[in-house]
Amino acid sequence: LGKDMLGLEGKVNLRLAGEDVLMEKLGCKKGCVGPLAIVNNVGMNDVTLVLDENLLKVSAIHSHPLRNDASTVLKPDALLGYLKRIGVEPVVVDFPKKDGEGGAEKWTGKPPASRPKEAAATGAAGAASGGKKPKPKIAKKERKEGEKKVKDTTNKKVTKKGETLLALQWKKEENFPMWYSDVIVLSEMISYYDISGCYILRPWSYKMWELIQDWFNEQIRALDVENSYFPLFVSQDRLEKEK
Repeated sequence: LGKDMLGLEGKVNLRLAGEDVLMEKLGCKKGCVGPLAIVNNVGMNDVTLVLDENLLKVSAIHSHPLRNDASTVLKPDALLGYLKRIGVEPVVVDFPKKDGEGGAEKWTGKPPASRPKEAAATGAAGAASGGKKPKPKIAKKERKEGEKKVKDTTNKKVTKKGETLLALQWKKEENFPMWYSDVIVLSEMISYYDISGCYILRPWSYKMWELIQDWFNEQIRALDVENSYFPLFVSQDRLEKEK
């Protein structure tokens, strides 16, 4: 990427910057970096802003405003206008798709643990063809007839799924309501509230709601329709019941 697309020379080692570097160069912490942060590098001019060409083709760009507890929505033209006003000329790159034409080359060498099985098999074949002798397979020790296999419950990899309560407890086909509750709670989209029927929308789900609003508002405003908010009332008997 550094040499082929950005024209960098010499030894190029692209990696994530440490928080001390981010604070010095962009004035923000890890997880808060976005294109707007480039304003803090004006004057130093030692950071290159790289934008995906496809990002400039969408209707709205959502970005952190130098903090990750909020989001800023702006159109591509607004972003480019902002960069022009602060004197920053971004490098626009047409990033190829992973499996499309012009994509990244096949992995070579020893595959890391996180590499897909297909790539791992390719890497193993390449190592074998390189003259290295494959390790001999060791036959598994056969269990004597009638001998029961003892399950190691201390090993998290073999403990019963769901014992940590971090996995789904229900299957969609068996009990859809309970499965759905598991999904939205374990994915940290909602939390239960003290009053029955009321929920806390956490950042993931509230972001979805904002995106829906952005799309829907554009549609209804084209019809000259205005939004309204109606109050939500909780009856006294409901509140008394919760006690």
